[in-house]
Amino acid sequence: MLKDVVESVAVEKLKGIIKHRYGKVLSIQSMLEASDITSGEDSFFVKKQSLHIPIQVHDHYFATAVVADADQLPTSDQLAISYMVRMVLEPEFYNWYLSQTANNVQNFKESDNVVSIFTPHDLTEDELPWEDSGLLEHLICLEAKNPNLIPRLSYEIHDVSGRWAFLKYNDIQNQVASVDDLLALGNLTLMIEDVLQLAPAHREIITQYIAHKSTGERPLLIIGTSSHIESLEEQGLLEESFAQILADHRLEAERLPRDSKLLQQTLEIMLHV
Repeated sequence: MLKDVVESVAVEKLKGIIKHRYGKVLSIQSMLEASDITSGEDSFFVKKQSLHIPIQVHDHYFATAVVADADQLPTSDQLAISYMVRMVLEPEFYNWYLSQTANNVQNFKESDNVVSIFTPHDLTEDELPWEDSGLLEHLICLEAKNPNLIPRLSYEIHDVSGRWAFLKYNDIQNQVASVDDLLALGNLTLMIEDVLQLAPAHREIITQYIAHKSTGERPLLIIGTSSHIESLEEQGLLEESFAQILADHRLEAERLPRDSKLLQQTLEIMLHV
């Protein structure tokens, strides 16, 4: 149920931050007039003195975040709130959506009376969502137009995650020949500054790593790119399956809050720490 998202720990933390920092109350509405739904990176609008932020992922509209009495806030604050709300809620709702899709597929398989001629969301059995508790817990694709942002933001993410070590993948890649080698590294952060540095064999290992059902401590992989993932796929520089994984775990640097404290708080919510 959507109630599971609305009442999640991440959403409660988000509400607390907005209340503490701006003195405003955040609520989530599940319906919105079609004429109000907008698109674009800075998608929000003010209506009846409240800030409305539609939550949409891959053309799927899920809900609208509403911040009451926010019409008098400076535009910069409205934009900051919009960034933070979308960065937190989009993964939460999309993860919920993927879980529901997987459940629908399973229900079709288990039903003796229903025969489906299609798979919801065009997912095959091998493409069903992995059973992680959050999309960003084990892999983050950090997309930044300025490549110099990738190392700095990677370390910010590492610092917030509380992992015991921060390593560059280049320094240990010769020791990684299988998924088991990656898992054996434990609770650390591995940064790949540019996805194009990864050889095809290592892209395949990472693909298997994300699908792995391990429940123990495992590394957080941060893969950087200064180009859009879709562009790299169109140019034939990334396989379709690997590009899709990166797109599902994408964190766009330009949409992160500029304020350092707000950035830290947003990352804490997204990383479930």
